[in-house]
Parts: sequence; structure tokens; C-alpha cells
Amino acid sequence: MLWNKRKLTDPARIAAAAPERSGYRVAEPDRALSAIGGLLASFGRFAFDTELSAGLVREQCEHWGRRIMLGEPAANESARGEGESPPAATRDWRGLERFFEEQRQREGAYVERAVGALRRAVLSLGRALSSSMGEDRETDSVVGARIDALEQAVEHGDVALITRAANGAIEATRAALSKRREREARQATKLDKELRELRDALGGDSQRGAIDELTGLYSRGAYEQQIEQLCALGGLIEQPPWLVLIDVSAGKPETARRPNERPRPVPHATVRAAGHSVSRTFLRRHDFAARSGASELAVFVIDMKQAEVSAAVERLIVDLYNGGRTLARGETPNVTIGVARLRADDDVDRWRTRAELALQRARQDGGGCHSVVV
Repeated sequence: MLWNKRKLTDPARIAAAAPERSGYRVAEPDRALSAIGGLLASFGRFAFDTELSAGLVREQCEHWGRRIMLGEPAANESARGEGESPPAATRDWRGLERFFEEQRQREGAYVERAVGALRRAVLSLGRALSSSMGEDRETDSVVGARIDALEQAVEHGDVALITRAANGAIEATRAALSKRREREARQATKLDKELRELRDALGGDSQRGAIDELTGLYSRGAYEQQIEQLCALGGLIEQPPWLVLIDVSAGKPETARRPNERPRPVPHATVRAAGHSVSRTFLRRHDFAARSGASELAVFVIDMKQAEVSAAVERLIVDLYNGGRTLARGETPNVTIGVARLRADDDVDRWRTRAELALQRARQDGGGCHSVVV
């Protein structure tokens, strides 16, 4: 006797028995679309910044979720006659695959760059610590031997012997200090390079995807990320960074708001013009300019001395004056600027507070100028 025998795990048999077990029928295509929509929602919810910001990735996931779940009308929808059933909606499956593939490639490249830079920085730091410990042990041994000799000379009471031993201890200590300073300077230069690469790897891609539409500068989120990174790494950078806070207002310097005066709304054209002036003034690769508030801009400056920072700020004020002449009278930009250098004991709040105090002092001077604290 012959019959059609099927395995218990046969997909067709499982699908046929599913309504009997569950009590209701669910269309498999609908279930697949629902699963894809859930995957897209999860992918967007847990996105992280690469060369595209996490927010933009979430928006793209929502966009693709709508396109796949709802489908797109067929091209001949308008030509459908009366009484004819509507054609099946089309779905851009290939486009969805490309989106996932390109985004995963971006994430993979970002992680590879970031991990590689982090590995190099950690190895460099480990080598510096190992070298320091070895050199310190050797130096301490030499200094210790000279001090022992001095103690013995003191016990014997021989003035000439004490003098020679004391001179030897002083020379050994001076040589140890000089050698340590040279080593620290050498290590600081090397670590500075490694930390710059790490900062660029961790922040560069995400910052490129976080641009303020009005000014063309980086956004507030990128500004907060940058100030945290500089506070964490700035103490190891050879030249401490500067924070330049720029308060934007409209009108002449003498009309700038007083310390206790309620801020007035600043026209978008004024903020935009100030942002363009900042971009023209701070042109170096490591200069970081952002819109940190509704009418406030911020610039992080590295590898500049105080005189150079002051000169750059003065160029900014001149550029604003010249560029603002093309705007209406009530929109002419005026800026008041506070500048603060990062100290070794600064955290984010202390650094920002000192820059705001400098900004406040410049306001008290009438606005249209800058004040610097170190």
C-alpha cells in the first residue's frame, strides 16, 4: 500500500495545523511584515552615531518601516478603470536590503577605526608607564646610593667627605629631575598624537552627522560630546585647549544686553551671519565650532597660545562687523566673547563656568569685546 508520507517537521504540515492549535488564523505575509517592522524599529532604537547621527538612522528606519508595511501604489494606479480591483502594493525589498547593508558597513568601519585608535592609545600609555617605572627605579637607585653615602659621611664627621657626598647627592637629584622632565615631555608629545587620533576616531564621524541647519556649525549635542572628551583627554594634550563662548546679539555694542536684563530674541539672519563669520575665522582642522545655544556659539581651540587666541577672536569681531553691513540695521550681528583655558583640575561644569564668567565680564565692559581667563 502506498501513501504520501511527510515528516513531522514539514513546513506545509505545520502551517496547515497552525489554525487548529491557535484557534485563529494569521496570514503568514502579514506576520512577516510585522516582524520586519519590529526589526526596523529595534534597529533604529539602538542605533549609534557613525558618519550618520543616531537620530538620522532612526528616521530612516521609520521611513523604511512605513514603505514596507504600507507598500507603495503601483505605477498604473491612476489608469485603473471603475470597478476594477486595485493592484497589489509594491515594496522595495532591494532598497531595504541596500539600506541595511550600507548602514552595517558604516557601523563596522566606525567600530574598526575607533577600536584601532583606542588600542594604539592604550598600548602607547602602557609603554609610557612601563618605561617610566623602569627609569624611575634606576634613577631612585642612583639617588639612594648618593644619599647613603651622605649619611655615612655625616656619621664620620669629615667635612670634606660630607661636602663631596652632598655635591654628589645634589647632582644625582638634579640629573634625575632633568631626565624625568625630558621623559615626560617626550611621552606627552607621543600621547598627544595618539589621543588626537582617538578623539578624531570617536568623534569625527558622529559630529559630521550632527550639523546645525541654521549656522552650518556643529549642533548642541556635538558640542556637549566634544567638551566631555576634551575634559577627559585635555590634561594629557601637550597644549591645553581653549573654550571660546560667543554671545550673539543684534545691534551696536552699546545696546548689548546688561547682566540682569532679559535676553531679547535674536533674528535668525543674525545668528546665521555670526556662524558664517566663525567658520571663516577658525579654519584649522582641529578647530571645533558649534551652536551651543539659541543665540550662543562655541569654539574649541587647540595648539594656540593666549596671544594667538586673542588675535583670532579680534579677527572674528572685525569679520562680523564687515559681513554684517549687508544685513538690515536691526539684524547686524554684535558679539560678546568669553575665553577660558582648560585647567588640570577642570571638569565640564568648572570649565564652562569660567568661560561664562569671562563672558559676563565682557558684557560688563559694554559688549562687542572679549575677555580671557586662564
